[in-house]
Amino acid sequence: MVEDCPYRELRYEGEVQPSLRSFDTEGRVIHLGSFSKVLCPGLRIGYVIADVAIIQKLLMLHSVGDLQCTTVVMYALDRLLEQFDLDAHVRHMCGVYAEKKNRMIALLGEQLPPGATYTNPEGGLFLWLTLPGGIDMGALMREVLVPRAKVLLLPGEALFCENPQRNTARLNFSHPSLEKIEQGIASMGRVLREVIG
Repeated sequence: MVEDCPYRELRYEGEVQPSLRSFDTEGRVIHLGSFSKVLCPGLRIGYVIADVAIIQKLLMLHSVGDLQCTTVVMYALDRLLEQFDLDAHVRHMCGVYAEKKNRMIALLGEQLPPGATYTNPEGGLFLWLTLPGGIDMGALMREVLVPRAKVLLLPGEALFCENPQRNTARLNFSHPSLEKIEQGIASMGRVLREVIG
């Protein structure tokens, strides 16, 4: 079993959930983590926590499949982690992201048309928007939201393996500033109210 946890440390409410790996008594869970979500988005370096036999097999695969590993960046990260309080940084970023998430949630409550719903996540970098059924968010984004509202989002259908829900979208609250969140949600809400009613 592979446990992919790039957002696990980014928690704003509730308790940090134990990892599946912490319950693993037979060495079957492979835990994947990432520094790109908690430290630097451009730093595409992650880590694996697994049974020694699994790690050895992964190292063999890695040596065959990735001959151009970014060793300079890995050494720089190693030095940084020796001298940098990563836990304090994560706590700080959780406060920053929580403020942005809460502002986006408040604005969505004010701006969205009737029938639209959204999640209020306890952690992570995204929330999930659902418009009334029958609306194709991909088409709506290309034909209306980008040209008229200047808003770009990820249509939810791209995140489904089967039976995509075309009336959904993933909204990112981590990257834009509070000002951009306010402008974007107000603009998106205005256009959605005009189109949906």
